[in-house]
Amino acid sequence: MAYLALYREWRPKTFAETVGQEHVSRTLQNALRTGRIAHAYLFCGPRGTGKTTTAKLLAKALNCRTGHGRPVPEPCNECENCQRINQGNSMDVLEIDAASNRGIDEIRELREKVKFAPTEGYYKVYIIDEVHMLTNEAFNALLKTLEEPPGQVVFILATTEPHKIPLTILSRCQRFDFKRIPLEDIMARLQEVAAGEGIKVTEEALLLIARAAEGGMRDALSLLDQARAMAGEQVEGDHIRAILGAVSGEKIARLLDQLIRRDLAGALQLVGELVEQGKDLRQFVRDLLEYLRDLLVIRVARDVDQVLRTSPQYWERLKAQAEALSPARVQQMINILTETEQGMRWSQQPRLLLELALIKGLSQEGSEVENNLQQQVAQLQAELERLKAAGPVTAGPAPRTTPVARPVTRGKKVELAASDPVLMKQVQEEWPRVLELLRKRMQVRAFVVEGEPLHCDGQTLSLVFPDGKSFHRDRLLQGTNLEILEAAVQKVLGRPLRVQALLTSEIAGSSNAAVEEENKPDLAPEELVKTVQETFGAAVPVEIKD
Repeated sequence: MAYLALYREWRPKTFAETVGQEHVSRTLQNALRTGRIAHAYLFCGPRGTGKTTTAKLLAKALNCRTGHGRPVPEPCNECENCQRINQGNSMDVLEIDAASNRGIDEIRELREKVKFAPTEGYYKVYIIDEVHMLTNEAFNALLKTLEEPPGQVVFILATTEPHKIPLTILSRCQRFDFKRIPLEDIMARLQEVAAGEGIKVTEEALLLIARAAEGGMRDALSLLDQARAMAGEQVEGDHIRAILGAVSGEKIARLLDQLIRRDLAGALQLVGELVEQGKDLRQFVRDLLEYLRDLLVIRVARDVDQVLRTSPQYWERLKAQAEALSPARVQQMINILTETEQGMRWSQQPRLLLELALIKGLSQEGSEVENNLQQQVAQLQAELERLKAAGPVTAGPAPRTTPVARPVTRGKKVELAASDPVLMKQVQEEWPRVLELLRKRMQVRAFVVEGEPLHCDGQTLSLVFPDGKSFHRDRLLQGTNLEILEAAVQKVLGRPLRVQALLTSEIAGSSNAAVEEENKPDLAPEELVKTVQETFGAAVPVEIKD
């Protein structure tokens, strides 16, 4: 007899043997037990989760001779009808591949055959696999037959992409969603199959196979079959890694130790070793992300052994590494590596991307939490200095006041304290962000853009306007305009600063010429019109006369 792949040889023959889809099996068995058989079913879910297998089980339960014409909740697999279906040569159970029979002509032929009574069993069952591949015309031709088929006909549609099926088809079917099979269930089934085939498989190998299958039992059994062909009757973790192009857990743990020690040279050397060994770097990044995921789980939760996906032999080392890293640092690594893995999909230089990721991860100083704490300490220090300068405050309710315009110090000289060069550099670098934030308050922004931040002593920021822009300075001092600007500055810089608006001639020590005559306008007529239009947001036609 020709060799059968493991996933075919070990295909479940009863509902009790199905794995991970108990909700589907229980519902169908109850319907079979009570005789409430729908005329059309839709099985949808990821690949390798048992859709076609369940369809064949349902077909056997409908045609099993132990029921004497009535459906049975569990097929016997011994009668002639069950055996024919198991062998795939039953005349009453027809499997149709919609990917290669997707046209209207095939559906018309199906409609003609539906009219004939079952030949051997009690029901004619049509299993249409990958039904989403049918054309729109084929779906339309199937509608009427699907809605009112003959009494002894059952349609079972299977698909991995139910969103591509027309709503008119969906509404005529009973839908069953197959979920991905849990990791533990896949490992238990693999152990059962290995024992039945006389294969010795280590726990680590089972875990690697189950993780690589991503919830699909067929993929898991195919990988076990391939491992047996490679390793014989003794399958270990290294055999699975060789098939997958994966890296041992020891090297992943070693790389993380180097990241903790900030040993960039050692990390880059390890990447070079992986390249020389022909390992798939993208798969290595995926494995490293899984390892970091477990590390983060250990760091933020307790008693989590049941949800860890790393091999148990590395758990103690994993817990020790978790103590050396903050959750924010781990999240930072995960974010960097996630972007790297996505970039590797299209890049011809995966090694370069991985090396850049390691450099980026090691070059960032501190974690996000530490940076936030530093900002908070700086804010508290600034607030403490402000309170010291203000003197003692008498306790009592603060009077409610309405915002008033700040006084205009036209013609008066203002002495400026020594400027903080570091803070001033930060203000100048972040000033475009302040202006961007003020786009929501365009009138205030129209005044602010004419000034320039030129001085900051740690408590007061001086916004200096040219002498010809006194109109903008005066309008900024009216109402709550200056408070709006101060709020934007605090949001961008992360610290409160008082803003004072000055003209160039009002700064003590300024070399500018004296202010011209009081009745001379600050702006040229054309510039004044432009300012009014920008401030009030309308193009008002104005006639300028000499």
